[in-house]
Amino acid sequence: YWIWGYADRVVSTGVPGHYEIRDYKTGAWVPNQKKAESEIQLPVYNLGLINRLPDCSDVTLVYDYVFKNKQIRFNKTPRQLAYLKTKLLKTIKAIEAETEWKTCVTKLCDWCSYKGICPAFNKEKIENATKPAS
Repeated sequence: YWIWGYADRVVSTGVPGHYEIRDYKTGAWVPNQKKAESEIQLPVYNLGLINRLPDCSDVTLVYDYVFKNKQIRFNKTPRQLAYLKTKLLKTIKAIEAETEWKTCVTKLCDWCSYKGICPAFNKEKIENATKPAS
């Protein structure tokens, strides 16, 4: 499987095999260390970097909250990364096996580009489209 994404910044620190992956955050909310470390965005980039660069042996992950001038730094162990990879593969398999997609209305719906065809917002339109022609 391929996961496609863009890291805001990846740099070699000058130490052989050591890299830093940085994600710039522009929101006002800054999580605590534990919450930041529980997010999967940077660890997924970490998996990708290890896959792309054979010399990559140590990665520092950094969430950089630019408007708060705060950085949260952490590392993931090989065991933690292996667990994440297993969890991602299980999630992919579960998605592939799913046959029914229930809608889930959240605040993110305001930005969704699929709202025009979503049953949660266009029930009548979809019902009419699926009715047999008379």
